[in-house]
Parts: sequence; structure tokens; C-alpha cells
Amino acid sequence: CVVAFRHSVVPSLARCEMLNGPGMQATNKKFKMQLEEVPTLFLEFQGDNVDQLMEDARNTEQMAKKHGCTGYTLAEEGSKIDDLWEARRGCFFAAKDWNDRPEADNVYP
Repeated sequence: CVVAFRHSVVPSLARCEMLNGPGMQATNKKFKMQLEEVPTLFLEFQGDNVDQLMEDARNTEQMAKKHGCTGYTLAEEGSKIDDLWEARRGCFFAAKDWNDRPEADNVYP
């Protein structure tokens, strides 16, 4: 899926990052979120043209579903976007703080 994004023309795609299931679980715990605890791609679109941003979001959704993606959520509001990216930026610290598993099983992104 990520390779498809990289080889396609998505003008406003600025960032594409992935967390695995345990990374999502750790992030939920640290940031008190309720995101699905499955491998997850975070996509960030940037630009001034809202129509282009929405078209790019629709195109990436179609590509993702073509490659087996089971869900797609578009965060359009500032606060929702900020919450998601704050959690994504903090995933390393979430993984470090994850104490529910033996040290040998901890996952560090």
C-alpha cells in the first residue's frame, strides 16, 4: 500500500507513517485514545486547495482499499487532526512506557 502511494501521483501527500498493532495499543494507553489496535497508516495531506486535498484523500482511500485496507478515517477538523498527530509523534514514548508486557516482548518503533 505504501509503495502504491509512493509510485502514484498524490500531490498533497506530505507524510505516510505506520504503526503496528502493539504500537497502536501502547499509543492508546499513553494518550487515552480508542484507536483500533491493528497495523495503521497515518497519512498527512498539505495544501491550500481544499478540492485537491479531498480528491487526494479519496484517491488514497481507493488505493488503500485495493491493497486490503479494512478501514479509512479522514480527520478534517483541526482538533481531531491535532490529537491524532500528537499521539503519532509520541508513539516512541508510548512504547517505552508500556509496562503491561515482559521487557523481552516490548516493541520500540
